[in-house]
Amino acid sequence: MSEKIPIANSINYVHVEALNERTYKNLVPYTSDMKTTKTFLFAAIDMILRYITELNEHDSPVIKNGLRTPAEYRKMFTFEIDDQGSDLYDILANCERILETTVRSGHPRFINQLSQGVDTISLVGEMITSTINANMFTYEVAPVFNLMEESVLTHMRDCCGWPKQGPLSKNGDGVLAPGGALSNLYAVLAAKHYAFPQIKKGGIQNGLRPAMVISKHVRIFKFCSSARVPNR
Repeated sequence: MSEKIPIANSINYVHVEALNERTYKNLVPYTSDMKTTKTFLFAAIDMILRYITELNEHDSPVIKNGLRTPAEYRKMFTFEIDDQGSDLYDILANCERILETTVRSGHPRFINQLSQGVDTISLVGEMITSTINANMFTYEVAPVFNLMEESVLTHMRDCCGWPKQGPLSKNGDGVLAPGGALSNLYAVLAAKHYAFPQIKKGGIQNGLRPAMVISKHVRIFKFCSSARVPNR
């Protein structure tokens, strides 16, 4: 940062000034001393708690001081990437400014089709999974997460009508998708391979002329490309 940004409101942690001139090299795993790491994390958690408190106040604004222009945001933040980096105090100060200037999509008065309030349990889950940072590609690396995923998929299959009992391979399978668009694309691929089970061996040009009937507002090119169906 070109200038020191004062942390005014959100952070009330008494030792936050100790983060001045401290960098990532003062955090674990670059050092075995946990003091600076604890100070940094406690200050960040204090900021988050204060944000959540204000987020759920109906009389608080959805976005403080209104939406600004890109030029105004560029004056408030340093977006350029350099070799110097920022100290821990400046990082927290920027985090505070992000919380102060971003639309609060979890606010009770923010009405939108894709957003909802902050779920505290899910927030803790995000913290735990980010802390563990485990890949789920094998049971040996993430045994509990793999069993959790299997349980969730079993429940979802039960909601769709598949029985819970019996080997997993006989009662169906599943995959968790991050959103509706990708879920629809998965559904298109599943439908294509259900209708044409030999398509992976023979190809779509093997005398096949698959077709899809979709509504006007759907992004036709994306769906046709995912299913390898010519866009006519």
